[in-house]
Amino acid sequence: MNSAPEPIAGRSAARLMDKLRIMNGKLPVHSIVALCPTTQKSGLVRPSFMLRARAVILTFTSLFFFHSAFAGSDGFGAIRCGADDVAKALIGKKMSNERVVDLEKRHEDLGLKDLGASEISERLSCISWLICGSEFMLLQDKSTVRDVLKMPAHSKKSPLFIGTRDMSGKETKEIVVAILDTETEGGAPTLPAKIAWKIDEKNAKFVSLST
Repeated sequence: MNSAPEPIAGRSAARLMDKLRIMNGKLPVHSIVALCPTTQKSGLVRPSFMLRARAVILTFTSLFFFHSAFAGSDGFGAIRCGADDVAKALIGKKMSNERVVDLEKRHEDLGLKDLGASEISERLSCISWLICGSEFMLLQDKSTVRDVLKMPAHSKKSPLFIGTRDMSGKETKEIVVAILDTETEGGAPTLPAKIAWKIDEKNAKFVSLST
């Protein structure tokens, strides 16, 4: 009497075992997983689905870390209002070249506001920001902050000035940042400074001047 035909699942399993014997244990683990039959009915998860799920998780993880790194790379991420070292926290930071409106929106907690900029040379710029209610002038070497001034209050009567200065009636090539005094020496060709700093272009530093 002929024996009953071998079930299809049994024949598949037998062929799989034959393949594994022929390869003598040298088949990589991932290949064995790929050969093993998996079905939804058995409650097993298909390997291809597992790989897709893992790829999605890795993508979202990468995007999260990219966003965190990007948000913290605009130079203002380490600043906290109420701290005494805002200027120190900015020195050495790489500033972002994003749109000002995006920076201001991201750092609404700092009350961040762009107050304008002046080009000093091909590589140096003075860029002023309102941060936590105070004005800070950043001396940037391209995108790197090299020095920072916390600016005194200024107004129409005591305006902020950035430009060359006169010494003994002669204009020098030195560029200074100063708060001028418009209430004294009326009619004079130049205005005296209440407080001033020279920009040391070689060392990218603000140097205090006597007035």
